[in-house]
Amino acid sequence: MSRPFIEYKSALNCQAKSGFVEFRKAMNSTTNFVTFNDALEKSATTADDWLLSIADRWQEAIAEAVQGALGWLQAQAAAVVAAMSQGPTASAQALPDLPQNDIAQALSEPFAEAGNQQTQKIKSTTDKVINFDFSLRNKNVSTFFESQTMSLIQQISDDQRQSIHNIISEGEKVGSSTEKMARQIRDQIGLTETQGKWVENYRDELINGDPGALDRELRDRRSDSKVQRNIDGKQLTTAEIDKLVAGYKSRMIAMRATAISRTESLRSAQYGAFASINAMLAEPSMAGMTVEKSWLATSDGKTREAHRECNGKKVIGLETPFSNGLIIPHDDDPNIPADEVINCRCTATFRIIADKNND
Repeated sequence: MSRPFIEYKSALNCQAKSGFVEFRKAMNSTTNFVTFNDALEKSATTADDWLLSIADRWQEAIAEAVQGALGWLQAQAAAVVAAMSQGPTASAQALPDLPQNDIAQALSEPFAEAGNQQTQKIKSTTDKVINFDFSLRNKNVSTFFESQTMSLIQQISDDQRQSIHNIISEGEKVGSSTEKMARQIRDQIGLTETQGKWVENYRDELINGDPGALDRELRDRRSDSKVQRNIDGKQLTTAEIDKLVAGYKSRMIAMRATAISRTESLRSAQYGAFASINAMLAEPSMAGMTVEKSWLATSDGKTREAHRECNGKKVIGLETPFSNGLIIPHDDDPNIPADEVINCRCTATFRIIADKNND
């Protein structure tokens, strides 16, 4: 188990002390914020490079953790199917939450690394003594970490339950057999509702000998000749179809885990850097100060137009959205379309300024 996660778990088992250690030990009360502000600006000049590097370094580990958790969730299908006779709501609630330990441990790595680097970057750019340590043991820091981890787990779990509810309620409306709904649930769990329909369509193509089965990118190409014979009239057995569908779904889950890890690895690093700045602002010595954020878009052809147009735009306050309606790290506002945040690699730079609202 990693050191950051051990620290986090330990913190949950004891009374966390509120606040951080003194932010600028040995600084007298007449010290202004120019030195700190310059240090913060200098530390952010290559934010896109260092945060993306951290995210890339931990992406594979996060993907493995998410894939394992989704696989575990898939194994809970029997409990859901067993509750079908009680209706769609009971069936959906029979699915337990996604297990959090492995995911939390994986996410703690980029979070802690980014938080520590943000802190060290500030320290290295000033000759002043900054007695500040970033740690997951700290209550303020762990709150940010929990918000990211739990929101991800809760979102996946809630979306999965909604998909189960939809399968049963829609199936009851059209008179689907219990067997068909059970099969749809088994094909669905671990995937988004759209991905579950792709699996269901693949199964139908195999059952009906549809040539479209050979157009699926995630199919097992080693079975193409067998599928072609099925199309030509030599039907596959139920067991053969189940095996092909199971393999297709397994690769779909791996693809989903990779997509999640691309978003969450960077978001975790962003949250770590964000938590570092937030903790500094929470220090009594920083009273009357706030933060100015600047959007930093990744400069390549993959960047969304709305994100590229926001490059260099500034807002005041950690929680203030930019002109495109987004916050970096991306918040969990359900009104924001997923296609605006999935695989987003934009970051933000920070500058400490006087809070005019406190004048």
